[in-house]
Amino acid sequence: MKKVEAREKNRIQAADWKIIRQFYELVEETYKNSKIEKGYQIINIDETELTIGREGEISIEKKGKSGSVITDNGKEHVTIIGCANAMGHYFAPSFIFQAKKSINAEVLRSGSSECTVLISESGWIKLFFEWFKVIEPHLPSARPIICFLDGHLSHLYSPFLEWAVTKQIEVVCFPAHTTDLIQPLDVSFFWERGQSQ
Repeated sequence: MKKVEAREKNRIQAADWKIIRQFYELVEETYKNSKIEKGYQIINIDETELTIGREGEISIEKKGKSGSVITDNGKEHVTIIGCANAMGHYFAPSFIFQAKKSINAEVLRSGSSECTVLISESGWIKLFFEWFKVIEPHLPSARPIICFLDGHLSHLYSPFLEWAVTKQIEVVCFPAHTTDLIQPLDVSFFWERGQSQ
């Protein structure tokens, strides 16, 4: 209970309109200096975590075939990454599974050609960079691009930031503890998920 209270206290303090106003002044300056011409050159990336599965049996069914039952003694954590541009276009979601041999990852890979499915073996910090390399060719060819992210350590990973500069991607992080107020994907796409936690 104490962690929840401390987190809420941080969010309340971060909701200071001076901090938010300074952030939007930075956004305005970044936008003017970048000479971006279209909204599709502005993207927001956000992630959320789901826990799937339950103790006991898991039934996997493919279209037209009966299900096979596999015993599982635990749950699996999955990170879902959403990416959208300022024009309202959503990119196909990405799923990151934490287990090396993920039944759910294999089922998802076999069923969808649109979404990206990765397995976490090296930890989230390096994996975010690897994921970004996979989606970068699908971003607009017109550059520069402004990419809005939360301030998670993986988004501040030096090799990622250096690479982003070479690709003309300017990374802008939201102020700490404010994403539930001002991050577009957090207040729209993932909002309902946050309400159920």
